[in-house]
Amino acid sequence: MLERLRQDYRSRHGADVRLVYAASGTLVQQIRHGAPYALFFSAAPEFLRPLEQDGRICEGPVVIGEGHLVLYVPKGAGVPLDPSLAALERSLPHHLALADPAVAPFGRLARQALERAGVWQALQTRLVYGESAAQAAQMALSGAVDAALLPRRLVQSAAFARRGRWVALAESLYRPMPLTMVLLCGAGAADRDFYAFVRDRLAGREAGDAGAGLR
Repeated sequence: MLERLRQDYRSRHGADVRLVYAASGTLVQQIRHGAPYALFFSAAPEFLRPLEQDGRICEGPVVIGEGHLVLYVPKGAGVPLDPSLAALERSLPHHLALADPAVAPFGRLARQALERAGVWQALQTRLVYGESAAQAAQMALSGAVDAALLPRRLVQSAAFARRGRWVALAESLYRPMPLTMVLLCGAGAADRDFYAFVRDRLAGREAGDAGAGLR
């Protein structure tokens, strides 16, 4: 999603921006230690609090979408596409990828869904964590895992369609998360322009990955 916006912005304005993807918790620590980011995107509002306390946020937050979860299964894997996730206890995939719940909002959301489905404990030895949802998605694309719990926006590209299939999780298993964007203090005029561009294009639309920073 953000990559497409970056390309649209470059084609319209002739200027490029650099996107850095990582777990929200990782990006917050980098910002607090002086990383020169201008914008910060996160699917968990609580990650904004340390930045607010430090006086690093100059504008926002703005809600620019909503994040939903899917079960993605690479081709050749025998994991059932069950929106309730109950079938995972019967099929027991060798490896199920998700973002690390300790640092990634979509990881926490995936854990919540597995717990509500009653399969969290049964899958403990089979879970594989990526630092972010994007890293968990790469595990699924490479065939390194039998299934993954991912943001819906990530799997809607042609690459995912060619290499697997997916089903949206029952929303009784989790609460969709808002994706928020803030402008960090020290941002220049070009950064503010891109902030306004994203805000105007994405307000009210669906969220993508868990965290991103712009420098």
